[in-house]
Amino acid sequence: MLTFHSTELIQYLASARTLAFDYDGTLAPINVPREKSRVLPELATALSKLARKYTIAVVTTKECSFVMERTPFAHLWICSNGFEIRIGDSVVLPAKLLEDIVSREALRELISKAYELSKVYNLHIEVKRVGDLVIGFCIDWRSRYTEVPKIVLDLVAEARKRHLNVIEYPGRPYVDIFMLNVDKGWALKKLIEFNLIKRPLAYFGDSENDIPAFKVADIPVLVLHDENKGLNIETKYRIEQRELSAVLYKLVNDRL
Repeated sequence: MLTFHSTELIQYLASARTLAFDYDGTLAPINVPREKSRVLPELATALSKLARKYTIAVVTTKECSFVMERTPFAHLWICSNGFEIRIGDSVVLPAKLLEDIVSREALRELISKAYELSKVYNLHIEVKRVGDLVIGFCIDWRSRYTEVPKIVLDLVAEARKRHLNVIEYPGRPYVDIFMLNVDKGWALKKLIEFNLIKRPLAYFGDSENDIPAFKVADIPVLVLHDENKGLNIETKYRIEQRELSAVLYKLVNDRL
């Protein structure tokens, strides 16, 4: 049963031209191991149908190599928090990414340190790349610690001291560190500027990291689940993650 607010949201979505979605916690469950992460089949089916009418974008901190094979219904992907944009076989990179040698060296040194510490403290380190270019890394302590290990806090403090871009997710067992301060909203604005996606733009996300994208969107939708119930982000619409398939199927029936 759809709520009143979901029904109202569907009316607004009918006027959109682009539907953009965060991956973890929005399209895919957030509480599963990385290798088991998938879009729910009914959600993928609805999005495949909507792709005939709308531009579908996936916007994530994960690498394109990870997310593209899991979201074949999308027309474009904004990955690694905006560092990499894929449109078909084309790759778009921020020019300053290639120019900032100081940040690249700081990132390289911090990754080397994180790898050494991971062997001692049983942390998982995921390096983020665009092609052969390293642009950031993730420190993940899930299933190992019940709270943030002090060594991770020390690495985060060092990253900030060296002017790297730290993205924390309160209540979640990982942190991302990127070379430069690029975000999802910046990438969406660039795609709009170059007429690669069109307004009205609907954006679905579930965390503080989605705030820049919410600010760009014409129809911002906060997706709620068990791990973000207390999240205080002002958006016009809120829906439960479990409602998302029903909302999109209703949109399919209304628009196709």
